[in-house]
Amino acid sequence: MCGSVTILIEAAMIACNIAPGSKRNNYAFHKWKNTDKKIWDRVKKDASEKIKDIPLKIFGSDISPKNIDITSLNLKNAGFQGKI
Repeated sequence: MCGSVTILIEAAMIACNIAPGSKRNNYAFHKWKNTDKKIWDRVKKDASEKIKDIPLKIFGSDISPKNIDITSLNLKNAGFQGKI
C-alpha cells in the first residue's frame, strides 16, 4: 500500500541527507525586504554538499495500477526513479 509513494520518498531523502523542500525554487521569504541572497545561496550550497549518494533498500507495492503510475511519476520527479 504505497499510495503515491510520499513516505518512501521521504525515507529516501532522510537516508540521503536531502533537505526537505530542496527542489523548490520559490519561498515566501524571498519577497522579504531584508532577505540576503548570498546567505541563502550559501545555505543551499552547504545543504547540497551534504547529500549522500548511497544505495537504497526501500521497497513499496500497491495493487492499484493507477497508484503505481502515480508512484512512477512521483519517483521520477523526486529523482529516485529506479532507486526505490
